[in-house]
Amino acid sequence: VAAVVAGVPERLHRPPGPLLVAVDHCFAIRGQGTVLTGTVLQGSVKVGDTVEIPELRLQRKVRSIQMFKAPVQQAQCGDRAAVAVTQLDAASVERGLLAAPESVSTFPAAVALVDKIRFYAGEVRSKSRLHVSVGHVTVMADLSFFGVPDGEGDVSGGVGAGGLDGAMARLEQLTLKGTGPAFDFERQYLDQEQLYGLEGRPTAMAGGEEQGKEAGSEGDIRHHGPQWALLRFSQPVTAPVDSLVVGSKLDTDASAAMCRLAFSGRLVAPLDASNPQQLARLRVFRVKQREGVVERVNKDGCTAVCRGMFKKETDIGHFAGMQVSTPGGITGVLEGAFGKSGKFSVRFTAAVAAGSAVKLSFKKFLHDPDKRRMAQ
Repeated sequence: VAAVVAGVPERLHRPPGPLLVAVDHCFAIRGQGTVLTGTVLQGSVKVGDTVEIPELRLQRKVRSIQMFKAPVQQAQCGDRAAVAVTQLDAASVERGLLAAPESVSTFPAAVALVDKIRFYAGEVRSKSRLHVSVGHVTVMADLSFFGVPDGEGDVSGGVGAGGLDGAMARLEQLTLKGTGPAFDFERQYLDQEQLYGLEGRPTAMAGGEEQGKEAGSEGDIRHHGPQWALLRFSQPVTAPVDSLVVGSKLDTDASAAMCRLAFSGRLVAPLDASNPQQLARLRVFRVKQREGVVERVNKDGCTAVCRGMFKKETDIGHFAGMQVSTPGGITGVLEGAFGKSGKFSVRFTAAVAAGSAVKLSFKKFLHDPDKRRMAQ
């Protein structure tokens, strides 16, 4: 027993930051004020400091602090403490947070770094709606999942070590010793139809999300990498960045022998999804493809008129300058419309034959205010 006790660290220290206390009880004492009891998760608090109850947007002075019935002048990260404040109605607080002024925000949406819980048997699809717990509250949220593009994560055949190693690293970030990585708004992300588990995401080489083979099948190529969720809450949520997030299907029969917890993770970026400018910072794209055929080739062998890719009412000018390719690997540049019937001209880098298939691939960013904008 002595050896076990000796191996226990004296205190787990989170990275330095503003005060954050998880409050679990609140009551009034005549002549002393209102007492909030809880655990200091981050930072420290002293007698005389100004603190805030974020859910109420109320700031109050700390009158006194007690630990184990003894008065103290300060409580720090890891301490269990009772903080007395003045002019606060005890009935207005049950559980919640006590924080440094203006350090915890309220938001209607957020981005969270998430992992599917492997015991959850069902799919967790984008555009679905689940119960999401953040901090002390559980609300309904609409889900949209995305991840890093193919080639920017680990790739393996079937259920590979890449998926397990990545999941274990992210699980470590959920402990008191870990913190989630900052979300990079400058990076581009690939839209996903669902949240994937250890089996990984089908890659474009395997036919993409629509045509990918079953995980673990022969020749299956899978992508393993971090995944995020855009959570649109049914009502605004007050929580610090880096809060634990859990998605659950609580409307499932509680007596059924099945796991109701679908995913877990950390909140990495609050958002106002109703603000187009804020949402446009989230650079999530979906890959679109169009296919056509070479109708005829000019005498130089490299300039061709193609058809079948656009309708006659399509403004082909939006696609001018984009790169197209044939199954044989010959690339070309779409120069513009040829007439008004939906045909278009392409200048290829090498000679092509009439009847060759032509494919155009491009990105559409889901949250771009300009719905016509495309990129390759």
